[in-house]
Amino acid sequence: MDVDRSAVLGAMVTAVVSISPYFVGVAAWCVLALLAIVIEIMARFGTRDLLTMGQVLRCVMRSTVGRWVIVLGWMWVGWHFFVR
Repeated sequence: MDVDRSAVLGAMVTAVVSISPYFVGVAAWCVLALLAIVIEIMARFGTRDLLTMGQVLRCVMRSTVGRWVIVLGWMWVGWHFFVR
């Protein structure tokens, strides 16, 4: 079977170029979520001294500024994901 390599390469380049910014954004958020899950698992079951998400939130929520940061962060997330 004789395959035209330039046509295959052209199709691959077209597929890469046609990726939408929305897809890139969703992929980035998925990677961040996966990273957070891996860190949480390492904090709970690993031998390293990592804080769990609950411990981090408890530490942040002790101060008034930390509470405001959490509220503003949730507002930002809500606006960008749920309002649209």
